[in-house]
Amino acid sequence: MNKLWMFILVVVLLTGCSSQKKTPTHQYGGFQYKEIEDYSPFGSAPYGTPYVDSVLFLEWDASQAWRKDKVGGIDKVMVLKHETKGSIEAIVYENKRYNDMFNMGIFVAYSSNNGNTWDYFYTGLTQGAPMYIKWYSKYPLIDTEGNVQIEACQMNWDGNSHWGWMSPPVVVKDGLLITFDLETLRKDSDCDGLTDIEEARLRTDPFSKDTDNDGIPDDLDLNPRCNVPRTDKTIIYEVILDESIRIPFYDREDPLTIPLEEIAESYYCTDTTRTVMIVTDDPDIRSIQPKTRRIIFLSSEEIGDSKLSPGDLERTRFSPLEKQEDGSYEVNVYHSSSGETYRIVKTLEGWVIKMTSLYIE
Repeated sequence: MNKLWMFILVVVLLTGCSSQKKTPTHQYGGFQYKEIEDYSPFGSAPYGTPYVDSVLFLEWDASQAWRKDKVGGIDKVMVLKHETKGSIEAIVYENKRYNDMFNMGIFVAYSSNNGNTWDYFYTGLTQGAPMYIKWYSKYPLIDTEGNVQIEACQMNWDGNSHWGWMSPPVVVKDGLLITFDLETLRKDSDCDGLTDIEEARLRTDPFSKDTDNDGIPDDLDLNPRCNVPRTDKTIIYEVILDESIRIPFYDREDPLTIPLEEIAESYYCTDTTRTVMIVTDDPDIRSIQPKTRRIIFLSSEEIGDSKLSPGDLERTRFSPLEKQEDGSYEVNVYHSSSGETYRIVKTLEGWVIKMTSLYIE
């Protein structure tokens, strides 16, 4: 019996030692990562991208022709890493499509036929929040099995501002090698043209092609979460949101008049449409039919006491439409780094709108 227990103990110890030698792999959404020892420390290269740091300032000219330089359909200034191995070509790049103006989302472009056709995937990651993708990594972008991998580190910002500048980031964990799971990035459960990862970002239903049941598929819908009847005030918010350039400043020009019976036309998302988040319970606002951007409406109940994550969707906020003593209305609009105040008067001809103040941080 003693010999048997001794044998079992040795087997357990050997098994434990063997497992400790293995590099653990962590699965997270559309990618997995593992810790590596031979890595490029954060801060060992300039911020930016290889194109920006090595070419941009050397080729600068008045025409800014460098902005037209592309690879795989991607502007080179957005490319973090690009590699070709056999018939496979891969690009990891940045894009603001699903982020606010201060942060970049991470995307992958992949071709398996020598760049003749491409697939473009949103990874759900935001550069630096919390994963910082290192374009200066020594590791090949395409591994031996054709998977896309890139070095990264986990970071944290405390969110504090010092004299108008954000406090520097803190590296929580360096030496991570990310491998993207292309099948997960590609997954579109309801076949509506938006991947499940994109729907998670947009807060739409990944198992319904038309989250708000308004007859417009989620990938084309500029207001995919709300199907609310329009009110007489809806057009005010639509013009302020999409056509503020039409609204004159307080005392410089005649005010803009919008006919009360004006009906909003239908517009649809494209591959370059920006997305904005608005938190409101006001049906006048939630019934907006946007023209130039996708609006993700969230109710105060959906947000609750939770804080939005860094690098989430760009945010816009409207104050309540407040009636003034003279019978006019006033509304304030707040963006990420600017805001405006508008004065609105209802007449027989329609809504008369002027901008009364403007600030830019």
